[in-house]
Amino acid sequence: MSCSRKPSLAVPSDPIVRDLAARGRIRDFAAGAVLHREGEPAESLFVILDGEIQGYVSDSQGREMVLHRYGPTEVAGEMTLGAALGMAGCDHHRYSARARTAAVCAVIDRNPLDTALRAHPGILRRMIGVLTLRHGDIVDSVRRLALVDVYGRVRQLLVNLETSADTAHTPRERLTHQDIANRVGASRDMVGRVLRDLLAGGYIAVEDRRFRILRPLPTRW
Repeated sequence: MSCSRKPSLAVPSDPIVRDLAARGRIRDFAAGAVLHREGEPAESLFVILDGEIQGYVSDSQGREMVLHRYGPTEVAGEMTLGAALGMAGCDHHRYSARARTAAVCAVIDRNPLDTALRAHPGILRRMIGVLTLRHGDIVDSVRRLALVDVYGRVRQLLVNLETSADTAHTPRERLTHQDIANRVGASRDMVGRVLRDLLAGGYIAVEDRRFRILRPLPTRW
């Protein structure tokens, strides 16, 4: 589960998160490695120092839905915070988390977390803010799933990716059809049909799994 350590890791600018990370043990995770699974006891909090983690849920058939993506200085496994406070319903993780890329995390177990909570009551305010934002993201995802068809969800994802690449001036994200299916809550076959039609119509181009919009996508298909 280990990967090569990068020479420099992200240092959280928030002093509370920085102190929290300092109380953990540094662990390397290879791309695809699972940090925790849905239903497992919530015993560790993860502060991401390098790479990307994604939270997801899955069913017995192996179908998955990505809930959230975490980057450097963000926190995953937040149910452990509720467990440390003795809150009902927080004893187990409510979703799974895995490394989307090779990642490095500070892993804070329950005892050091208890100590940190006593030393920094402000951690609770910080985590409430994090959870509020994530709740909003999940509500928006559920609304899209309930109200928009598969084409509409794929279209919106492509538009969001294009906008992000243009405004942030960062390399375009590399995505497989399965990655997109997980993001929009549809089957890989259905996503593949939508993308093939858009490619054939000259609406999009793809190179090295990076999608680019060539002309405005139809509102409906």
